[in-house]
Amino acid sequence: MRKNNTDFLKLCIADAIIELLKTTSFEKISINNITDKAGVGRATYFRNFSSKTEAITFKIISMWTTWCKEKNINDDGHLTFNNAVDFFEFSYANKELYKLLYSTGLQGTIYDAFYSVIMKQERSTPQEY
Repeated sequence: MRKNNTDFLKLCIADAIIELLKTTSFEKISINNITDKAGVGRATYFRNFSSKTEAITFKIISMWTTWCKEKNINDDGHLTFNNAVDFFEFSYANKELYKLLYSTGLQGTIYDAFYSVIMKQERSTPQEY
């Protein structure tokens, strides 16, 4: 399966979880609920994610990547002050999703996404000892 198809299915799964969070507690959202809403099979879920929180983190990172492309932001792996400002502007633009995640106790997914974006940039910068 091509990467674009896989990413599309992963986003469908993440979107399904986020939509279900609006009416159902996180703990009560089952894999069957997610796959039914996303229109994918259970194997697709388990092939791509080891947890529901991993799917949400994937969604936030994907949104960041799209944001960078739309805003012509250079996310080439070099951590700068502007990258940090851009990430906070991005976060503010997505505050409704973040409010939902905070209200359901899933703020760790936001941290994981932020950490992934920052650490990706940090890994590509030579380390000085």
